[in-house]
Amino acid sequence: MTGLLFASFFLYNEIFVISVIITLAVGCAVSVLFIKRYDFAAVLIFAALGITLFTTVSARLDNAADSLCKEKSVITAIITDKRTLGGDTASFTLSADVGGTNVGMLFYSSDISAEKGDTLCFEGSAQRLYNTAYFSTADIYRSKRIVLSVTADSEITVKKGGFDILSPLYKLRERVAAKTDIYYADDGGALM
Repeated sequence: MTGLLFASFFLYNEIFVISVIITLAVGCAVSVLFIKRYDFAAVLIFAALGITLFTTVSARLDNAADSLCKEKSVITAIITDKRTLGGDTASFTLSADVGGTNVGMLFYSSDISAEKGDTLCFEGSAQRLYNTAYFSTADIYRSKRIVLSVTADSEITVKKGGFDILSPLYKLRERVAAKTDIYYADDGGALM
């Protein structure tokens, strides 16, 4: 856990990550050979493993996302989350399998008759999420493995998923939250 925590603060730069791992390995060797403290060595070993794991997963996610960003492609993805934004607009969080890696995507569209667990298929293009001065979008969504934003260039085909036992619970939660927001329009609704 320690390594994963510290690795999340690192810039994604191979030379920097390799130098950190080498430094941790040298620190581990010094603590075992000269100081005789095995607890320091254990912490440093797990920190190095966490940094290596974080770097490997990030590189794999980036490679899979880059293959979708190059040109228009047919995107087949499962809806992992849906939020109705008002009127007839909805925000979908999609998950697609690209070369054995699950890549998360944000998709804004008109509110089609699709729910969580359904599969969307459309021809579209993907762009990487990026940080702005106001909101660090890419950093926040990356922790959820969401690295792309997609747009549909053709008609969207919806394939209904099987029955999900959690789907009625999500719908009930949304109804209760909507009613709470009606009665407590200010910050009290969010508190409830």
